[in-house]
Amino acid sequence: MNRWDDFYKEDSRVLSAPISATSVYAKSIFDSKKCSRILDLGCGIGRETLALSNNNREIVGVDLSFYGLSLACKNSKMQNCNFVQTDARFLSFKDNSFDGIYCFGLLHELTSNTWHKQLEQIMNEILRILNKKGVLVLAVLFGLPKNGLPHVRLFSNEMFDNATHDLICENKCILYDIGCTGSTDYRIIRGTFLKP
Repeated sequence: MNRWDDFYKEDSRVLSAPISATSVYAKSIFDSKKCSRILDLGCGIGRETLALSNNNREIVGVDLSFYGLSLACKNSKMQNCNFVQTDARFLSFKDNSFDGIYCFGLLHELTSNTWHKQLEQIMNEILRILNKKGVLVLAVLFGLPKNGLPHVRLFSNEMFDNATHDLICENKCILYDIGCTGSTDYRIIRGTFLKP
């Protein structure tokens, strides 16, 4: 069991939280680029995964939390949506197998002493499984929140840019609201990238 299994069991607010503005943004990007196969990397309970869907695309949500994925499967009524329990550092998908990847809520969870290596492993996997000209929508917590979150690593601009240096940046911005909690205590940095 990991801390997310415990979190999903203990905090029912996550089940009723609205989808984030970032997932709405990502869906519009994936729609405009006609992405037919999308990966939601770090999908949790699948709320954002379902928001990314449409009838013309396959969605795969991956997460390490068994309990979160069991909730995702229970709540998903779509036939074109699958959920897989796996570690984002060691994905079992073939090279160039996704047109789009959505990643929000995962990278800022890397808090161990080896977080640099873990980040590099995840970004290498993203590059490996993303099609040429495929699109990545990536978002992480940014800056210094007032109330603090001891379980997350807040990204700086430099950290974000270093993580995405192998990709072509189409758009990058800082948002002053996570977009799903109603709280403005936390900011996110969000980028849209293409694989060269």
